[in-house]
Amino acid sequence: MTTHDSILLRFDPDSDWREANWVVCDADGAVGSERRDVLETIVAECAGRPIIGLLPGAAVLATRAALPRASRNKRLQALPYALEDQLAADPETLHFALGRESDDGSCEVEIVARELVESVLARCRSADLTLAALHADAACIAPKPGDLQVWIDGDDMHVRHPDGRRQTLPAADLLAAVRLTGIETQTDGVLGVRVYGDGLEAPAALTTLDVAGGVKYSPLDTGALAWLGRQRTLAAPVDLLQGEFARPSGWSAVDWTRWRTTAAAAVALALISLGVGADDFRRSRALERELDAALLDAGRTLLPQGTDPADAASLLRGRVRSLPPATTGTIGLPAAAAALATATPSRGNPNGAATDALRISKLETEGAGVRVTLDAANLAAIETLKKSLGSSTWRVDFGPTRQNGERIAVDARLSKAERRP
Repeated sequence: MTTHDSILLRFDPDSDWREANWVVCDADGAVGSERRDVLETIVAECAGRPIIGLLPGAAVLATRAALPRASRNKRLQALPYALEDQLAADPETLHFALGRESDDGSCEVEIVARELVESVLARCRSADLTLAALHADAACIAPKPGDLQVWIDGDDMHVRHPDGRRQTLPAADLLAAVRLTGIETQTDGVLGVRVYGDGLEAPAALTTLDVAGGVKYSPLDTGALAWLGRQRTLAAPVDLLQGEFARPSGWSAVDWTRWRTTAAAAVALALISLGVGADDFRRSRALERELDAALLDAGRTLLPQGTDPADAASLLRGRVRSLPPATTGTIGLPAAAAALATATPSRGNPNGAATDALRISKLETEGAGVRVTLDAANLAAIETLKKSLGSSTWRVDFGPTRQNGERIAVDARLSKAERRP
């Protein structure tokens, strides 16, 4: 199977849409021989290939409509009103599909009984068959410049004009039907007639046609589906699965009924897990709120009035990083500002020795704590800070010191000390 393989499936109305002729096709036509089976059997043979459904061309009216410039959905809604004079049935009973727009602004339109499409799709659902597209079989005939393409299919004769127009006429009187297309009165546009059918020889009536390019007959000895599959790649037929019959996409395309048991088990497990972890979650949230409040109190002089406690950590982090290194130490250590001020010899003088004794070179929140990198003038400044913080309500974990030029650097993590009973 190549990436171009697909199943071309032609529904049979005589079997109440329960059976269909089908064939595997690639870009060049049929890969195998045409077969006929019930839909359930066809699904089993699909092997992951996209399934293209075909309805009888005689059941689908092809026309054109001039529509205003608007979105596709609005154009679909306007179609019944634009074609009201051409419809013999109640528009409410019909399904409209929109095709390509031509240079003159008109659009291809295909019309089919809504009940017919509903019946076919219902049969597909019951057989667990999903259609990738649905076309009128005659719409798969590709227009050919200069030639009238004619497909004789039992009692019907499907005609595709060089300009793309499509007609379905009775095949009982082929000569009269072809003449109804007006090809003998045209001076240009149609040069010849190309006829396709199941018979081995061309119907005698067609040989009397007086057209410049003559009449050529081609028997479909490998079956109509193989030929339609080859023609379809050139014709780009209108997909009837539009509007209310459009294929679902995204999450809406998932059949959640198949996952109902699994989803219910997952929800139950999640609820159990939430129940077990609820107390831990509440305790963590309480510590987090305390930390937020402490951070806000420590950096009150740096933060705008009215700052929410939950925003204090991110605002302080950005503010500290934006300060020059020489003044970073003047704000103290967020969430332990009082202890840091006690550890500095000039706590009231922002420009005094405190700045040189101990500076903050990096600050960031980490979970329910604060991680900081300190730059000290000497080990004595770090030891003084350790003693001061050790008697506070904060737990401090210091990493090893390292030389940073003439100064000493150390990493520390501060978190709220657990209350003792």
